[in-house]
Amino acid sequence: MSARLSWVANAIRFPLTAALGPRRLAPTVSRDAGSKHMASDDAGRWLARTLIVLLLGYPIPAAGQPLSPEPREWRVKGELPGDKDISGIACLPPGEGRRRCLIAVDEGYAAVFVSLSSKSIRVIREIRLAPDVPKEELDAEGAAYDAATKAFYIVGSHGRRRHKCDNENSSSLALVRVPVSPITGRPDYDYASGIADPNWIAPQIRTSPHILAAMKKSQQLAPYVDKCLPSQWGQHANGHGTNIEGIAVLDAMLYVGFRGPVVDGMAYLLALNRDALFRKEAPDGETIPIALGKGMGVRDLAAVANGLLILSGPEDDVPGSAAIHRFDPKTRAMTFLGELPDIAPKAKPEALLVLEESKLAYRVLILSDGVKKGAPTEFVVPKSAKNKR
Repeated sequence: MSARLSWVANAIRFPLTAALGPRRLAPTVSRDAGSKHMASDDAGRWLARTLIVLLLGYPIPAAGQPLSPEPREWRVKGELPGDKDISGIACLPPGEGRRRCLIAVDEGYAAVFVSLSSKSIRVIREIRLAPDVPKEELDAEGAAYDAATKAFYIVGSHGRRRHKCDNENSSSLALVRVPVSPITGRPDYDYASGIADPNWIAPQIRTSPHILAAMKKSQQLAPYVDKCLPSQWGQHANGHGTNIEGIAVLDAMLYVGFRGPVVDGMAYLLALNRDALFRKEAPDGETIPIALGKGMGVRDLAAVANGLLILSGPEDDVPGSAAIHRFDPKTRAMTFLGELPDIAPKAKPEALLVLEESKLAYRVLILSDGVKKGAPTEFVVPKSAKNKR
């Protein structure tokens, strides 16, 4: 396929997507998940589909209908530790045809380095983030990458165990910073020492306890700190306890998103200075109420050009719809972009990765908790606010 034809295909790709709306989108199939442009053969298929749409007509979906997954499935190569407990993913910017990433899992004390390319996720190796504490876990619930500090950030849930409220879990009260090479996306220091102590942590990996202090200073969050979480199986009352499930870094601010509490239809973000979190004195944070829908809290965050994408889902421990929103931290405007369909039985969407952003749309990858290897599923999400919740 000629370079000129490939350019034409890319030029019409996202405008058409935005015009059609977020349901029944013509597929955007990419050979390379990290590239900014389609491979030529994929562009040809896209152009062919587009011409059919233009010539034969295509139904524009009604407002509020679900997003449709892209037809070509992603594959996971290798064994993901805790592969039914994926809770976050973050990647370096695209480079050399692949993305270098880190996956957070909410069991144990480790995260997993992976690479993304050609619709596949390849498992590289684990990295230990904190030493073991008997009967506890880091309960990592989100991951972010920040180019300015050349580091991944992994956040613990900062909450009690969902099904065992009586069991304290102080290990979850942590924000972990993992410096990496901006070229390889891996530490350029020893992070998997062969010494006998399995709890050895590289000294370059730093942990901050300061998010908890900011939560306790927050008028909205403080009443719910250390309270029980909603649970189908736990023998305790629902205290709407604080429970972080998303993290993103935008400019010099680190944002954490709370699955709970959801109070009077409002969920919460907490914004803190990224660098101050790793100084001696705890910084003050700003609590930001956000409306994601009745009973809906934050399940993940992702930084984009002018704000944050928010993956929402139920605060309660029950199945429910997940959706994607865009939040502008400057204007506090919230835009509902679309609702996700049921990805797989028992799947709970918990990780949101932006693969590509154009002027009119985002291409995103969703990974889910509760299903083997996270059931990675790709969507094209128009930036248009046609769909109102």
